[in-house]
Amino acid sequence: METNSEEREKLINVKKISNISMLEYSNYFTFENRKIDEQQLICVYRGKSDIIIEDKRFSMTEAHMVIVPEGSGYTVKINKNDNPILLIISFQCSNNEILSICGRSIFLSSENIAALNEILLASNNFINPSNVSYQYYDMSLHNHISTLKYQILRNKLELFLLDFIDTLPSISDNVKNPYQTFSKQKLISSINSFLKDNIDKNITLDELSAYFNMSTSYMSSIYRN
Repeated sequence: METNSEEREKLINVKKISNISMLEYSNYFTFENRKIDEQQLICVYRGKSDIIIEDKRFSMTEAHMVIVPEGSGYTVKINKNDNPILLIISFQCSNNEILSICGRSIFLSSENIAALNEILLASNNFINPSNVSYQYYDMSLHNHISTLKYQILRNKLELFLLDFIDTLPSISDNVKNPYQTFSKQKLISSINSFLKDNIDKNITLDELSAYFNMSTSYMSSIYRN
């Protein structure tokens, strides 16, 4: 069997993980328009929170995740009586495929959550926890982290991200609505199937619209008509 001597480029190649934080916010807490020069994975582990990326708002509840694209500004808003815990992983990935899962609300399965927990467990041996205001714990990498353990951590994050590449509809910057060629009936069928698969989750109209990359008004009109 012939093999290609040239190693294939990874679809997802996490070059660096700079920080892992489990943030516990008090109600009414807000930080606005934070600019980042790397990707930031934000997952709601408990409660709910509004995440605004540029001008796009995500009303996220437990087991929701969004990845903030590199170079984007984002805002976290906590409402009254909410006390959420957010997991935030700051990482660098230059592959174009990461764009297909950035800037959209993703609902995590129990298997996805277990994979995130594995990442946390893998990092426990070589991170520095520090307590600061509004934070449950914040973990920065040791300077003396071994190459082997660091690669294991990056590989676990890569495998977690790869799980969404084939399962989520692709987003093209040049196509406002990737479902525009579908008949309305096929679109409604796709939406109904998605809701059936996630019947145990409290999915809002904003989240549903963001997932199918269309406006809330258009989503509403489909069912109203």
